[in-house]
Amino acid sequence: MSEQLEQDRKLAEIVINDPDAAPEVCHTPEERRVMYDAISQDKKTPALAIFAEIPVDVEAEIRSAFVADPEHWWRASGFRLWGMAVRNLLRSRGFDSDYFQVHNLDDIYVLLVEEALKLR
Repeated sequence: MSEQLEQDRKLAEIVINDPDAAPEVCHTPEERRVMYDAISQDKKTPALAIFAEIPVDVEAEIRSAFVADPEHWWRASGFRLWGMAVRNLLRSRGFDSDYFQVHNLDDIYVLLVEEALKLR
């Protein structure tokens, strides 16, 4: 397992099990929104296009989880590894934290998914 993947896995465990346990790494929802909104649409558009490739059944699961809990849908059962896969897909296509000029991709990937699927 690559070092970055292992770091992501450990961070995902922390954040999913206790979102407040890593304040130096994770930001509040409000801070995440400010960071996301500061990213130009020109930067977001190519990354958003990736989500057109989401399988229909996965999109349906996301929508169902969102309806059940719009604030924490990404914590739903089964999304732990999915979130890591999304971040790794973004990175593999060059859409990493440096590209978006954010501290950590964890801070914005959920918002990317929500925008791509027009959940908000």
